[in-house]
Amino acid sequence: MASGMIASAGNVATIREGRIWEYVYSEGGGRPTLPAFNGETNSVMFRMWFDGTEMRDGVEYHRLVSSETMEIWGYNYDRDTQEMIFQGLQTVPNCNQQVRLLREDNGKVYMYVDSSVNDCFEAGQHKDVLLYDFSKNVGESYETMYCLPYLGGNVFWYWQDYDAPASSMGIKSSEYVTIDGEECLSQTARITVDYGEDQYEEPDDYCMIGGIGLTGRGYLPFIMLDLRAASIYFNYKLNRVYNAEGEIIYRGEDIDTSTLSVGRIMIDAMSLAFTDGAVRAAGSGEVSLSLYDINGSVVATTTASDRAEIATSMLAPGIYIAVCKTAGGSKTIRIII
Repeated sequence: MASGMIASAGNVATIREGRIWEYVYSEGGGRPTLPAFNGETNSVMFRMWFDGTEMRDGVEYHRLVSSETMEIWGYNYDRDTQEMIFQGLQTVPNCNQQVRLLREDNGKVYMYVDSSVNDCFEAGQHKDVLLYDFSKNVGESYETMYCLPYLGGNVFWYWQDYDAPASSMGIKSSEYVTIDGEECLSQTARITVDYGEDQYEEPDDYCMIGGIGLTGRGYLPFIMLDLRAASIYFNYKLNRVYNAEGEIIYRGEDIDTSTLSVGRIMIDAMSLAFTDGAVRAAGSGEVSLSLYDINGSVVATTTASDRAEIATSMLAPGIYIAVCKTAGGSKTIRIII
């Protein structure tokens, strides 16, 4: 990969050659899994980067590609010791080799969407979907969309329809942070979905940094979802970002696969997982656990010391949001029943 920035004047480039995004997600608990499934719960890690350009209608776009392989490791949960027991690490092929086309203009990052990305588009139709807007100020918002490329190559629009409800990213706060020697704008934002008479605001904030993209839960760097890592199925997070010299310039989960097999893995200071028909949360001191439906209404809640659990057998099939809160902070996952 070639080194060097691809930037608009006056903005820190988010789209650039040489930078590598590394992601990790978990699978199991009845969710879709890869063929190489070792334990009750697996973790999977893969990378993405920009590699060259393509022209579309006289406009230059940059090619976002994925690594040809992924690392996968598994755990089994020992209910007597409440430990996760390591089951092994292996490298497997990355079946999703789809290429996405993106461009950047004055702090705005767009993705080229046509019939190869969204089946609702007819041949020859396309749209530049705005994914990030680092020119926005606090209190402003911009419309964005989701799309899901499936593992097998087929494509599915998240809201099912091109004319589906609009979703907007509202900026709540911003500051500058230093990333690889650059002063980069960091935005805290929240997504709101407009159904016309009703609006649904997601319960959690997103953090986006110029040059990095989304730093936390849910999505690949440019709100492009892979079914293996879609937040409605998996607890999916940014692991690390590397520069052209291979140096770590951003640490998210910061998992090092070379240390995975050292001893038994204790449940961390605060954990949240959906396994065996129940949402389980662990933390230090009082643990508050709540489940929300897709409309943001609380459907179940409990508080306990150190560990809390909510069974999901009585809930209707659908998408839910689990939120765990302790004195040390909070964690959120989406689950599907």
